[in-house]
Amino acid sequence: MCFHHRLVLSCGHYIWLPKVARACAAEEAFTRGETTIGCSKMWSTGFCTMKVSQKCEDCSNKEAKSTAQIAEIKRRIGALKELVEKI
Repeated sequence: MCFHHRLVLSCGHYIWLPKVARACAAEEAFTRGETTIGCSKMWSTGFCTMKVSQKCEDCSNKEAKSTAQIAEIKRRIGALKELVEKI
C-alpha cells in the first residue's frame, strides 16, 4: 500500500495527485523493473493531504445551475406579486 499526496476540495470531493509520498515494497520492485505489476492501493495520511477552498468542476457547475434557477424563480415570483397587486 503506497501513500500518495491528495487534495481535499471544499465540496468534500478529493483528487489523488500522481506524486507518491511513500512507495511500498511492491511499488519499489516495479519501479526497479523486478516485477511487472505495481501497487494498486492508494492511501493518504494527514501529512500528505492538503485542503483547498476550491470546489470540483461538477459541483461548481451544479452550483451555477442552481443559482441561475433560483434567480429565475425569484424573478417569476416578483412578476406574480406585481400581477396580484394590480388585481
